[in-house]
Amino acid sequence: MARRRGSVVPSPIVSDDSDDSDEFMMDTDSDVDSDASGETDITTPIHHGDGKKEKEKLEEEEEEEEEEKEDEQQDIDDLAELLTENNHSPEHYLNMMQTIDLSRTECVNYAIGTLALQDRIRQEWLSYCKFLKSDAKAMYQQLDYRVLYTFFDWMLNQRRGKNGRRRQGIKRKSALNTYWKNFRTVYELEMHEKIDKDTSRHIVKNGIPVLVKKYRLSNKPRPKTTVYLDDLIRVVETTVTTTKKKFGHGRLRISLILYFQLAGFSANRPQALLSLTEFVIPEIIFDPSLILSPQVILLGLLFADGAFARLDGERILTSASQLLDLDIPEDTYQLEFNLDPGLSDIPILRRSERTLDGIRISDVEALTYNILLPWIKCIGKISTIRQIVRPYSLRYGAGKALDNSGHISDAVRSLIFQHSDPKTFLKYYLHRKVDKDVRAVVQGLDPQQQIIRAACRMIRTVNPRRPQELTTEESSSVNQQPHIKELIEKRDHLSKRLGRPIARHKGTVKYELYTRVGRELAGARQRARDKLLLEKQEKFDFEEPLREIKRQLSGIKISRKVEKSLDANTAVPPVHRRLISALLSLPRETLQDEMLRRTEAIDAVVDYCRFEEGETCRLPHDKRPGPKVFQEVKIEIHVPPPPPPPPSERDIALKAVMEDHRPLYCFICLDKFSTHGGVSKHIRRKHLQHIKPDDTISCRRCDITLDHKMHLQSHAFSVHQTVT
Repeated sequence: MARRRGSVVPSPIVSDDSDDSDEFMMDTDSDVDSDASGETDITTPIHHGDGKKEKEKLEEEEEEEEEEKEDEQQDIDDLAELLTENNHSPEHYLNMMQTIDLSRTECVNYAIGTLALQDRIRQEWLSYCKFLKSDAKAMYQQLDYRVLYTFFDWMLNQRRGKNGRRRQGIKRKSALNTYWKNFRTVYELEMHEKIDKDTSRHIVKNGIPVLVKKYRLSNKPRPKTTVYLDDLIRVVETTVTTTKKKFGHGRLRISLILYFQLAGFSANRPQALLSLTEFVIPEIIFDPSLILSPQVILLGLLFADGAFARLDGERILTSASQLLDLDIPEDTYQLEFNLDPGLSDIPILRRSERTLDGIRISDVEALTYNILLPWIKCIGKISTIRQIVRPYSLRYGAGKALDNSGHISDAVRSLIFQHSDPKTFLKYYLHRKVDKDVRAVVQGLDPQQQIIRAACRMIRTVNPRRPQELTTEESSSVNQQPHIKELIEKRDHLSKRLGRPIARHKGTVKYELYTRVGRELAGARQRARDKLLLEKQEKFDFEEPLREIKRQLSGIKISRKVEKSLDANTAVPPVHRRLISALLSLPRETLQDEMLRRTEAIDAVVDYCRFEEGETCRLPHDKRPGPKVFQEVKIEIHVPPPPPPPPSERDIALKAVMEDHRPLYCFICLDKFSTHGGVSKHIRRKHLQHIKPDDTISCRRCDITLDHKMHLQSHAFSVHQTVT
């Protein structure tokens, strides 16, 4: 024991890692055992040089172990980073916790229309605070019943909106309630708290009813027109055949037909259909009417776009005639027509845009609800349906059909309508008009369902003789109204003060006043014409049944030839006639003939999707050129003309720069005109003003590319003798 105590052992270095320290102690003990194995004497001298070497050796081993630990930890960190794929360092997230903005992390799940209405409420509040010369934030903080009542009273009293435009205004109590609900949401988003319950209750119970009485708002909700199947057939047929409404490009007419078909069957919301990029539509053979066949219309749109996928760069499906040679392979149950993956984000229903050469279909922009709404209203008027047809009318009709069907449960109906609660359908979509034979059910008789259904559908109000527009004399009579005469006199007075040409005063206060008066005059005329047409239609609706009763009681029989939607005075292009005959054709007897019928319809749709049909004629029917057989014979009487007046300086200047042989047609679209000035105005309005900075300008007649707009105008004058 004395000998062992005499040996010198260096003290180990303390380590934080227990495993490493145990391993180090085991190595030390082994060294001690090896040193103590030899016989030594207590008086044996200690060699300090050997101790230093051992100490240096131990330090080197410790450094190597630390390096190995660092390398191992680095490998672990690299592996963790590789597995987690972190894009930011820990400091980034620590900084985010300290500087996060809670207002930017709020989840807002509102529809586009709701967000637009909230923005409008927010702008109304800012305008109200600006009118009172108060801070909007401070007004939010001191919000109470008095502030809210004053704000809504101010809003109901506004007659002008942005840029001085006349506002439609709030006319129903339901609209005012909608504004109030959205104002509460806007307040909560701005202040991060809700309006206190006492203020809300006071506004609902007292404020809104008082405002309704003060401004004579209607308590009746807007009637929800429902498009049933019979109504849908008439509306789609009118869309296919009418020439009273033109859409600029043929594809837009086809897109509207497809929308009617999909909305009438799928019960989807309008915006959902407009933004979709794919539709799953099963094929139906022997469809009784291609008017209600979305397969034909959709395939026509896809073939027109060349939307089918390629194989090794080669397009496989190019025409509808190839479908006749296809069949489902053996041992399979379907044959898929894959589309081009590059078109997966492009909507099928796209809008149009104007270019130098005319109207073309946009590559990426979808149709919007604001574009669709006036189209559907116009088609409803042309169909002579008395009620106003809207996009949601198709959703109401599909919901009514699903509700009446015994094959659709409430759960499936809620799934189709995307409702989380069946109460939503009962509150907003269930039609308030009962289309059941209640009397027969109570009496225990068989219900006369067909008669009740015929009494509820919209086409019961159809009357082809119902006036749809004013005559030229009726339209001109609105100029005799006092406020319109005053605006005309004011416009003429400003025109005389400015002188000709008026465009040279652009940017001045007088020019701005002149344009404002012109817009006000146009709006006043249109409102007067709409009111006069409404009065004319109401008078017809009241008196026509009485006249018909009188005719029948008197025994007078009148043979009437009901005019179809095709206007007799309007020439129908051959491509349009082909579309009408193909979609209105009757089913065939054999499968082969039926496939040929559908193929012809698809080809007709493809051709019409590439046809530019032009715009609707704005002239009244009695001013449009009629057929030659109805034109009056003109007798020429030779009367010596009066001597021409001496030319003015302006006439001399114009004659100096003009050629003698100026054409009476547009060299871009080949439209014909009666005067040279008409050609110049047409080119400026329909072509030049639609040139965009990035557009490629070219003359298709001369097959040359031009640099810019001024170059095109110079080319028009020097080559085509057209002044623009």
